[in-house]
Amino acid sequence: MNTDELKQFTDPLLGGVSDTRNGREKRRANEPERSDSGNLKLMYGVPLVLILGVLGFLLYQAQQQIGTLSHELSQNKVQVEEITTDLKKSQAEIMNLNEGLESSKDQLVSQNRALKQYKNLYSGLKSDQEQQTAEIEAITLEKADRTEVNALKNETTQLQEQVMQTEGKVTEVSQQADQNRTQIAQSQAKIEENQTQLASVKESVSFNSQEIAGVKRSLERDYYNFELQEKGGYMKVFDVSLSLKDTDWKRRQFDMYLLADGKVMQKKDHSINEPIQFYIAGQKKPYEVVVTRVDRKMVVGYLSVPKG
Repeated sequence: MNTDELKQFTDPLLGGVSDTRNGREKRRANEPERSDSGNLKLMYGVPLVLILGVLGFLLYQAQQQIGTLSHELSQNKVQVEEITTDLKKSQAEIMNLNEGLESSKDQLVSQNRALKQYKNLYSGLKSDQEQQTAEIEAITLEKADRTEVNALKNETTQLQEQVMQTEGKVTEVSQQADQNRTQIAQSQAKIEENQTQLASVKESVSFNSQEIAGVKRSLERDYYNFELQEKGGYMKVFDVSLSLKDTDWKRRQFDMYLLADGKVMQKKDHSINEPIQFYIAGQKKPYEVVVTRVDRKMVVGYLSVPKG
C-alpha cells in the first residue's frame, strides 16, 4: 500500500469516530477563539504531567524487569557451573569403572586358562593313579617284592594327595571366577546407571543453556506494554499502531490490526503467548507482538523491539 492509498484508507472500526471528530472541528471553527492564557496552561500542562508520569512508570518498570532478568541470568550461570562439575565427576567415575571392568575381564581370562590347566593336570594324575593301582594289584597277585609294592603304595598315596590338592585348587579357582563374573555384572550395571545419569545431566545442561540464551535475548531488546480495548481504535505503541478487532475469550484467541512502516497487517485467530513477528525497514531483527492475557473485549500484552 503506497502513501496515497494509505491516506485514502478508512478503517471500518474508526469510521464513526472520524465523522464525530469532523463534526466537532466544524463546530469549533464557528466558535470564537479564546485567548485566555490560564486555559491554555491548563490545557497543555495536565497532559504533559500525565505523559511524564507514564514515562517515569514505564522506565521504573523496565529497570525492575532488567534487574530481575539479570538476577535470573546469574542464578542460571551458577546452576550450569554446578551441573558441569557433576558432569565431569560422572565422566571420571565412568572411566574408572571401565578400567576396572577391563582389568576384571583380563583376570577372568587368566583364571579360565589356569582352571583349564588344573583340569588337565587332574585328569593326568587320575590316570596315573589308576595305572599305579593296576600295577599294585598285578604285583600283589604275582607275589612280587613287597618293597616294590610298598614303594608303589607310597607313590599312589602321594598321587592321591596331589589329586585332592588339585581338586581344592580347581574349586578355589571356580569360586574366584564366579566372584569375578558377579563383579563384572555389578560394574556393567553401575556403568549403565552412570550413563543414564550422564544423559540426564547433559539434558539439564542443554535446558539451562536454552534458558540462558532466552535471558540474554531478553536483555538485548526493549519492551513496551499495552492494553487494547475491542473496537477502541488504533493505539500507538513505540513506533507501531495496534487495533483490537475481536476476541474469543473461551478459546483465548484474538484478531488484531497492525500498522507499521506504512503498511496495515491483519492477524487472525492468534493465541496467548504466540509471538507475532514482523520486520521494520532498517532493522535486521524482527519486532514481536505478544498478547499475554485475553479477556472479554480486551487484551493485554507487550511489544518487543531490538535495542539500538
